[in-house]
Amino acid sequence: MDPNAPSVAPVVTYHGVNIPDNPYLGPQRIRAISRGRYEAQEISAALRSIGPADRVLELGAGIGIVGAVIAHACRPARIDSYEANPALIPIIQTLYDVNNLTNIRIHHAVISCEADPPATVPFYIHGSFLGSSLRPRKRARDVVDVAVTRFEDVRHDLNPTAIVMDIEGAELDLVPQMDLGGVRVVSMELHPSVYGAEGVDRIFHALMAQGLSYSVKASNGPVVTFTRA
Repeated sequence: MDPNAPSVAPVVTYHGVNIPDNPYLGPQRIRAISRGRYEAQEISAALRSIGPADRVLELGAGIGIVGAVIAHACRPARIDSYEANPALIPIIQTLYDVNNLTNIRIHHAVISCEADPPATVPFYIHGSFLGSSLRPRKRARDVVDVAVTRFEDVRHDLNPTAIVMDIEGAELDLVPQMDLGGVRVVSMELHPSVYGAEGVDRIFHALMAQGLSYSVKASNGPVVTFTRA
């Protein structure tokens, strides 16, 4: 353990990850974590699918718990996590530091598959971080401009073998454009309330067109996992 890692008493521990207090926890979320229910489907899929040889791209880090659990429990070679909400970045970094997770790093940016994307895009922030997204929302309490990183540049640097994604519906804009060569597993939470059954079909067809197959064992409810044989 790094002797320079900050010493912070955890509020709760989840899959071996010590989670310090932060403004986004609250009693209900702490209770869900302590009972093993917080993002349980995403974490279960990752535990079934990701191993030490993987290089993981996480899109939509949230408050960092899913990525931290993957880093701690699956021990992949490297995880690059992306989060658009600027308020969450220091919370995520503190979580990584407290747990001395050296195989994961957080980036404040969004990913685009465009060859020449804009330098920034608007991100709509809600009272709950779970509802914040790139899609305009009437009840957004704030709008911030977030830097854009090209997916092709991420591929060149990270060469991901696994992608984990929970981006509140933006997956429909991203997945059909992604070049998934070299990626052996994609696990994501779907948001059919945003794009309907037609959008789900587009995502499934895009993944299957690149040689990935639906995994029954690693899929549960809205979290679906596709793997390469």
